[in-house]
Amino acid sequence: MLHARGNHSVRFLSALLAVTILLSIVTVQVGAQKSPRFAWQEGRLETEYLVGRMGMPLKQQWRYQIVTPDYAFEADIWLPGTSGLNVTQGGVITFSFTSSGFYIKDDDGKTHKMTFVKKTQR
Repeated sequence: MLHARGNHSVRFLSALLAVTILLSIVTVQVGAQKSPRFAWQEGRLETEYLVGRMGMPLKQQWRYQIVTPDYAFEADIWLPGTSGLNVTQGGVITFSFTSSGFYIKDDDGKTHKMTFVKKTQR
């Protein structure tokens, strides 16, 4: 009787280990698919201006226009408080398109997800 119980426990632990490994592999693959792949580009921050305000506590919608030799891009972001991102108007700005959105890096190197508005050929 002891031998039968031990054999059952070994099979159960083996099955549990197999399920754990399978779930780990699936989790890693799903996580890899959700991570944006950045192809960073540089442009010049042409304008930064306030588009709208909403709510209490106050949130403000800011629009950023980034220009490159070939295109002008516009993107919005909602931020709490009364100031925009830490960026230099007229300065170089790093940006990226991914399958999940439009991103810019501020002057501190922090990445911000934006709402893409439009792309215009220059």
